[in-house]
Amino acid sequence: MDFINSIILKQIEQDTYKAAYNMSGTIGQILFWLVVVWYVCRMRMNPLKTILVAYMGFWFTTNWNGLLLFILSGFTVGDRVNLAVAFVYLFPVAWLLAKLFRLSWRAVSELYAFGILAFHIPGRSGCIFTGCCYGYPCEWGIYSLLAEEYVFPVVLLESLMTLAIWVFLFIRTGKNDYAPDGKTMPWMLLLYGIGRFCTEFLRDNEKIWLGCSDISFHALFMAVIGLILLICVSHKQSRQKTEKISCSVAQSFL
Repeated sequence: MDFINSIILKQIEQDTYKAAYNMSGTIGQILFWLVVVWYVCRMRMNPLKTILVAYMGFWFTTNWNGLLLFILSGFTVGDRVNLAVAFVYLFPVAWLLAKLFRLSWRAVSELYAFGILAFHIPGRSGCIFTGCCYGYPCEWGIYSLLAEEYVFPVVLLESLMTLAIWVFLFIRTGKNDYAPDGKTMPWMLLLYGIGRFCTEFLRDNEKIWLGCSDISFHALFMAVIGLILLICVSHKQSRQKTEKISCSVAQSFL
């Protein structure tokens, strides 16, 4: 932590902490577009359509959440950005854009899941420079510019959590030769929702009920939606597999 704190304090002293924060976002954007390129090459998706869909999904994630939070805050907080708020809405966006551009919704939703998580990994850790997201006071923690004290490094924990989810999803799809099955985004919503719900208890922010913040309830909502989507997609695939086997058996008697 001493090494990280030395970097943070130096950035604050030189008044370059915002540049460091923006750089983390730039790194996240590079990772996002690397995922897009990988999908175009691996899945042989139409390059132009994929880039347009990816850009629209990225724009939605980074702008819709700001508008939504502005509304939920009583039109008083217009500059607060929390990407996690937009995650749960990516599934219908993926379905709509896939239909509009005549692409596989499974591939589009999976692209969003991997791309947005890749963007979120460095984006989360970048918050340590501005101190906008911080945990409770902690002697061995990281220095927060806003709290003006050493706090628990919750953003670093969330970055590691996001990375772990990304790796899990990548290994999972790899077992299926990276063929989209429609379950990647539901898994992402379920795991990230549970993880974010837990880490919210470590944040020194306003609590609404039973130690839960507004983001806690949104994270819980995200996890529930992810579980429902996972059950629905699994049930549909199971039914299609059963129907396919039934057809094969019927044809064998003809």
